[in-house]
Amino acid sequence: MEKKLPMDSSNQGTQLEQDLRAESSDNLDKKTNEKNRSNILLIGAIDFGTTYSGWGCSFVNDLEINKTKAMVKLWQHEDSPATEKTPTCVLIRPDGETLEAFGYEAESRYRELTDEKINTHYFYFKRFKMALHKEVGEKIQRCSLLEDILGRQLPASKVFTLSIKFMVDDMLQYLGKTVAGQKLKATNIQWVLTVPAIWTEGAKQFMREAAVAAGIDDDKLCIALEPEAASIYCRYLSVETSVNSTELTLQRFREGKRYMVVDAGGGTVDINVHEVDKHGLIREICSPCGCCWGGTKVDTEFRIFLETIFGRTAYQEFAKDATADFLELWNDFDRKKRLVNPNKNTRIIMNFPSSLLLKLNAPLSKVIELSGYNGEVEFSNGKLKCSADVFKSFYREPILQITDQMIEIVKNKLDVNIILLVGGFAESPVLQYGIKSVFPGFDVVIPVGASSSILRGAIIYGFKQNLIAQRVLQYTYGVKIESPFVEGVHPPAKKFFRYYGARCKDIFDTHVEKGQIVETGKSMVLRTYYPAAAGQTAITFPVYASELQNPTFVDEGCSYAGELKIEFGDKGIELDRAIRVSLTFSGTEIHVSAEDMEDGAKYKARIDFLG
Repeated sequence: MEKKLPMDSSNQGTQLEQDLRAESSDNLDKKTNEKNRSNILLIGAIDFGTTYSGWGCSFVNDLEINKTKAMVKLWQHEDSPATEKTPTCVLIRPDGETLEAFGYEAESRYRELTDEKINTHYFYFKRFKMALHKEVGEKIQRCSLLEDILGRQLPASKVFTLSIKFMVDDMLQYLGKTVAGQKLKATNIQWVLTVPAIWTEGAKQFMREAAVAAGIDDDKLCIALEPEAASIYCRYLSVETSVNSTELTLQRFREGKRYMVVDAGGGTVDINVHEVDKHGLIREICSPCGCCWGGTKVDTEFRIFLETIFGRTAYQEFAKDATADFLELWNDFDRKKRLVNPNKNTRIIMNFPSSLLLKLNAPLSKVIELSGYNGEVEFSNGKLKCSADVFKSFYREPILQITDQMIEIVKNKLDVNIILLVGGFAESPVLQYGIKSVFPGFDVVIPVGASSSILRGAIIYGFKQNLIAQRVLQYTYGVKIESPFVEGVHPPAKKFFRYYGARCKDIFDTHVEKGQIVETGKSMVLRTYYPAAAGQTAITFPVYASELQNPTFVDEGCSYAGELKIEFGDKGIELDRAIRVSLTFSGTEIHVSAEDMEDGAKYKARIDFLG
């Protein structure tokens, strides 16, 4: 093997070695995974959503017979029918450390505290998951803070950890009441946590660390991508489980059949194209795309509507001074937006608090006239009466953004004419109508319980993680290295000297490229590194991501993503030891392993996307 120059402490490296041989380390990792899974008796899944969350579980023995069999928690809410999800609301006590309540119970308890005028001592967070939605290059920090509805701050890690721990404990408490559940140990449970497919690696790592802090064993936790989970679940459903009259079922799709998956959640919308392969597995045809166009975008439009009429200052003062009324207004809006029929022009009538009307500095009739809603909106007797057209307009922007992205996918001639619509927002008749109107020649498949299809699919994924045969990479990944300086090729500004000659800095050494098709579970990048000095305890490299296909330098169209670190222990490592590093980009997370090529010793290796 050709000898490589050592890595130095400044994180500048040499040209890295590409090795395309089949590696025995893959087989070793596979055997280790099989051993770890041999004692799994139950799959527990948590669907942590922007607006609603829930958990479900199933025993492995049941899944072997029926993949769709699962126990999904039903959440009770006052006199309303039980639901399979509960609002993603968390109430934390004044100490900032202890959970008071979660979900519907948190909503009710916070209203009580508001009536008692002591709510300002507590922390109340709603729909905070979107704080983790970042574009490539936008960093998430472990020390990031979240603001509650009154602007008070707590560490984001604390809020997420307490929320996940509540659902873990709630599931374990339920299982403890069953005969089979009483025999379970922590090592018998495989946990699955769902995340949007368009999330960055940093966001996924943040959720994993929060889950581990909540008590889940890191080795017993896997991350499932939401649209993949929904696609997996729907592969096992019959025609009767569709809410529309289509005779299509993904279960009957043959080899080569493609369909567009639109996962419309409360916060993000993930869009992708899947194909069924000859083994019945799912192949990703293009990298996932989407943005924050979910159901909360409708809420944003409603807030803009209120601010247009009353003014932003008055609206903000209302939220702060009349918190109970503010919460009730939004709860009523949440109920009403589920009832909007796209084919009817019936006025929408909501309860409306007088405390907001009192914030006006001019007559109500004049304010409405100036807002441009004259004749469309009326406030009387504690009610807001709104025309159907105005209410439907709240959906216009998110539907336009979703369908525009779908059109772009169709333009790529991916031979798809079937749409699988899932997620909480997918249950909106207005969204369904909007998509069907833009794609009249397409079959739109909407499973019954579209909002829980991700949770149920996550359980199946935890049971059988090889159901996704291939994925397509969203970004180009590489590390920052140095190489011999080439006159006329490298920019003079990047030239510097070492004792062994002129070098070029800031070179982007590509590991994988955007759009690259990767087979699930297989190592794709093998590199050999050498320590810079005897006794070195670690080697580190800055990792960069880019939306460019093949960037040349890290400061041109690239963003710092994290740090690849290989640790050798307190005693360090001998000089000139060859360390083979294997990177797998084909899973839902990027995995790294390191091995001493001389004696086979395994070293701790990872990419820290939060560093």
